[in-house]
Amino acid sequence: MCAQLLRHSAQSIQKRGAEFSRSLWPLNAAHGPQTQAEQQGLEAVAKKPDAAFYTEEELGGRSYFTAVYADRATLPSCVECHNPHPYSPRRDFKQGDVMGAIVVRVPLEF
Repeated sequence: MCAQLLRHSAQSIQKRGAEFSRSLWPLNAAHGPQTQAEQQGLEAVAKKPDAAFYTEEELGGRSYFTAVYADRATLPSCVECHNPHPYSPRRDFKQGDVMGAIVVRVPLEF
């Protein structure tokens, strides 16, 4: 249920041009890293979930500040949904594990 609320919020935000949620182990390939900065950020927060990852990147000729924050399996239902899911590339999540990240991308030029 929490993941569905997060996904709905992400889709609403993405309609306005912002990014939201990504994972190294997405159930849907479209939710995997889309840029080199996202890949680096996801790898960084998977190793050190208490430290956010910050960088600048250029996309489509525009400069962005990008922040990546760990998204953990905070509830048993997170693990209970992802581990047995038929499209899950990983089946050994435990409660508290990093399952993905929240990506916040802000244009540096308005």
